[in-house]
Amino acid sequence: MMNKHSFSLQVNDGLIVNGDIYSINQELRPVLIISHGFKAYREWGFFPYMSEKFASSGMIVVNIDFSQNGVVDAEKGIFDADVFRSVTVTQEISDLNCVIDNLGSLMSEHSIEGWNGEIYLLGHSLGGAVSMITASQREDIVKLVTWGSIGDIDRNTQRQKDNWRKNGVMEFENRLTGQILYLDVEYLEDKLRNKEKYDLEKCISRLNIPTFILHGDKDFTVSIKEAEKLHSAAKNSEICIISRANHTFNCRHPFTGTSEMLEEAINSTIDFLKK
Repeated sequence: MMNKHSFSLQVNDGLIVNGDIYSINQELRPVLIISHGFKAYREWGFFPYMSEKFASSGMIVVNIDFSQNGVVDAEKGIFDADVFRSVTVTQEISDLNCVIDNLGSLMSEHSIEGWNGEIYLLGHSLGGAVSMITASQREDIVKLVTWGSIGDIDRNTQRQKDNWRKNGVMEFENRLTGQILYLDVEYLEDKLRNKEKYDLEKCISRLNIPTFILHGDKDFTVSIKEAEKLHSAAKNSEICIISRANHTFNCRHPFTGTSEMLEEAINSTIDFLKK
């Protein structure tokens, strides 16, 4: 039987990482931590579904919200704009590290037995970059999976950067709801300050662990070239291109059901993690 346990973990400065742990009663198995991307959250679209599928395959799955994603209504996709605007990549890396460091206590608190001590990371889009950077800075990650990950942290044109600095914020619309959201200029400055440390090709090149780079060939949000670039830089990676798949594997929010592309992504990832 599938068990789902929700948790709230304080990270720093009063910030909270919320998450769900999915597990079934099995023998020793690894923990898989799933990180969402930009403008997403743990209950967005396919994340709960994929979490259940991975748990059913024989893993303990920890599906997290980054502390500053700002979501207040997961079903409708409404954000607290004041919280969202203060997000940074550095904070998301800190959030993920905090979850990893507290896995033992989370398992104990929710009476989840059978963790074999292994930790796998899976990140979608920006979450792929956060997972990659985190894995490159730790010694306890056993496997890494990226879905539709960006290949470069510095993604803005000089004109965009100039306007961002001039205005102090970047404004954009959430297409799903029409809500206007903002990003403080600190989001940009944080990335540029840490450009060398967060160089994704260098981060993935430092990894000796098995890495699975999965991307849709119809992903027009993040080019397939970014996946190919990461694969070329990695020492120990496999690349999997999902035919006819877009950035969200042809699924939407609210989630109305799976797709052939999502099933292929899930099953090929399970095959990789089971090796």
